[in-house]
Amino acid sequence: MGLATAGAVISEHEGLVLGTYVDPVGILTSCYGNTGLDSSGEKLQRGKVYTESECLMQLADDLVHFEKDINRLVK
Repeated sequence: MGLATAGAVISEHEGLVLGTYVDPVGILTSCYGNTGLDSSGEKLQRGKVYTESECLMQLADDLVHFEKDINRLVK
């Protein structure tokens, strides 16, 4: 699965929230299910609002990191 396909699948199933929220298991989350850093490299903060463009950047950054991890672990 390519990054574009992965992004489409994730965005469809995660949904989009234009800000931070606490997910059902208590983890601070933003946009398309991001639990790490925002698109500017900052740690997520409660109550922060993001644009759709910022959320897409977060998703793209997440996908790049996930792809690197998968390629490193799967031979």
